[in-house]
Amino acid sequence: MLERLDLPSDLDALISDSRNTVHSNYFIATPRFWRAWLTINEKMFAIAETPGDVLGDALRTPAPYRGSLKVQMKIFVMERVATWLLTGNRGFAAQARDPFVARSRIYKLPVAIVCDALKIAYATQGRTQYREAFLLVSGLRRFLNLQIRLGGALGLGPVGPCLRLLKSYWPHGGR
Repeated sequence: MLERLDLPSDLDALISDSRNTVHSNYFIATPRFWRAWLTINEKMFAIAETPGDVLGDALRTPAPYRGSLKVQMKIFVMERVATWLLTGNRGFAAQARDPFVARSRIYKLPVAIVCDALKIAYATQGRTQYREAFLLVSGLRRFLNLQIRLGGALGLGPVGPCLRLLKSYWPHGGR
């Protein structure tokens, strides 16, 4: 879609982290940002609504969301334009609310924080080792999360005290 809109971008090289990621559609922006976001999304929406357009067909395809196929892919693409703008345009600055607030899944926090730190290190230092370490940890996240969750539930080693401490950083920090 970006190529079609004459906005070439190497998405494989895009590094999003807690400093420039917009989750879903929860963000407040300046008029200048909204104009840039709207310009891209209006063009994308025009493609999506053009009958017989191959890219439009793909954008209208129902995508899995919360156990059903009721939301078209274009909605998810629209949501990600904000992150694309923040990662590719140094003229926009982001102010993130605490990205690690977690109420019901504290056990996921350690891996999320490590992954975020590795992405920030790679983005700022450019060392391939950080990228490779991120890919390793990210690939093991389900296994690591399970180990942390079980360790917390069974009170193994330092896991329980660490999770309790993490919960204490946020009001109502766990179920």
